[in-house]
Amino acid sequence: ATYTDFAAQHPRARGVGALRAKALIALRTQSEQTAREALARESTLTSLPPEPSPLAVLPVTISGDSPFQPLSRGLAELITSDLALVRSLRLLERVQIGVLLDELKLGQSQRGDPTTAARVGRLLRAERMVQGVASITPDGPVRLSASVVRGDGTVRSGAQANGTFKQLLDLEKQLVLGLAAQLGIQLTDAERQRILRQGPRNLAAFLAYSEGLDALDRGDYRAAAAAFGNA
Repeated sequence: ATYTDFAAQHPRARGVGALRAKALIALRTQSEQTAREALARESTLTSLPPEPSPLAVLPVTISGDSPFQPLSRGLAELITSDLALVRSLRLLERVQIGVLLDELKLGQSQRGDPTTAARVGRLLRAERMVQGVASITPDGPVRLSASVVRGDGTVRSGAQANGTFKQLLDLEKQLVLGLAAQLGIQLTDAERQRILRQGPRNLAAFLAYSEGLDALDRGDYRAAAAAFGNA
């Protein structure tokens, strides 16, 4: 918190980039400890009611043997950033979710299982999880869908967006607006406009950014820095 607060107050200070990196590593270390403690206490946590407000966006399942697997993290990050603009929602950190999934050692197919999502939600003490699926081909149709899984395992589905690869960034916005409706949220005009304005406009930059997130979550900071530089 100290690192983050200082960086926010002094964004142009010398060495602030290294300070932000220290904040990220500290958050990851804390998340690893929290994940291990949650797994050790899983039977106890299962009997406790979830926190009423937190929402967790899980990595998006990229269907098939796709070269766009890094978009799993990138799309989840976009969805998280957009939903965070809704005042009534509190989003969990991407790092917290990713570290727990790593500790659980879940494969891609397991991550798309609503039962798994409900388990992850109980471990994170999150009441609701967003579980997305994307079918992406560079020259064919792109299909995005998302469900909201509650801690008791019930699933509410319905948010979808279909189009072409070039429209991917716009499709993500459509999906978020559909998710808001799924969650029973009546967006204000200001919230809707902020969601539509926020985020990347360059698809190549977003692909590079997604590769950076993927490398970051693997702990390959050199590859992450190169990908973020490309973005």
